[in-house]
Amino acid sequence: MKITSLTLTILFLIGCSGHNSKSLHATPEVVTWKELCVSDTIQKEITISNRSNRNLKIDYIQKPCDCIITKFQHDEINAKDSLKLHLTFIPQYVGYTEQNIFVHFKNTKEKVHLLIKGKVSDDDCL
Repeated sequence: MKITSLTLTILFLIGCSGHNSKSLHATPEVVTWKELCVSDTIQKEITISNRSNRNLKIDYIQKPCDCIITKFQHDEINAKDSLKLHLTFIPQYVGYTEQNIFVHFKNTKEKVHLLIKGKVSDDDCL
C-alpha cells in the first residue's frame, strides 16, 4: 500500500452542538488532493488548538469505520495550547466517500468536527 496525497477532499469543520466553537480550532481546515487509488493511504497531521482558559481532555474520537485511524500525542490540551492529531484514511471501496469524525472532550459540549470527502478510484488510476 503506498501513501499519496492526491484526490479526496478533507474539510475540517469545527462544531459545538451545531454552532461554531471559539474555544477549539483545527488546522488545516481544508486539504485537497486530485485522485486517490483504492490501494493508497492518506496521512495527515491536524493541529487542534484550545483557545480557552481551561484545560480540555479528549474523551473519545467518534469515527464511522475502521478505514480511519486516529492517534494523538496526549489526550489533554492545556489552556491556550494545542496538540497534534495524526489521521490516516485507508479507502475500502471505489467511488465517492464522505466520512465524519468527531473529537469529543470531557466536561464540555464543544467538539471538533472533521469531514473527509472525495473520490476514490480503482487501481487503474496510477
